[in-house]
Amino acid sequence: MTSKGFTFIEHVILALLIAMLVRMALPTLGPSLSKLRGSREHAYVVSMKTDLVQLVMAEEDYFRDSLKYASAVRCTTPPTRGVLNFCPSRGNVLERPTLASGYARLGWWATMSNIALPNVTCAIFVGEVAVYPALIEGTPACRRPGWSGRADDTTGQIK
Repeated sequence: MTSKGFTFIEHVILALLIAMLVRMALPTLGPSLSKLRGSREHAYVVSMKTDLVQLVMAEEDYFRDSLKYASAVRCTTPPTRGVLNFCPSRGNVLERPTLASGYARLGWWATMSNIALPNVTCAIFVGEVAVYPALIEGTPACRRPGWSGRADDTTGQIK
């Protein structure tokens, strides 16, 4: 008598072999998935930092034209006259630039967050007024909650 298919025992052995192979592959997949999550977070952070650098360039252009920094930011097409026209990337939320207090108003700062990373805040400043977590003028810096803000503390700082 000829058989045209696999027996039940052969199917069970094949299923066991596949299960053993999957079981051996799982430990190597875990770090890859966490690395993927980390790279996505890194992309959001880079997006926020890039937007803040572009905001600095837009503010400096505005300053060259009007000899003062803008406190109002709009994202309009065509650009609104008398306000800074700046559109952050999708998902990034910009708090309006805050002018430094004083007569000259030769400084400002701004912070940004992303809707996908609500616990990460990025900041940048220009002038004499430093804002947490930015430590160097014109250079954006980001942090997670729990970072003390000291230059030697890198626990919550995001590079």
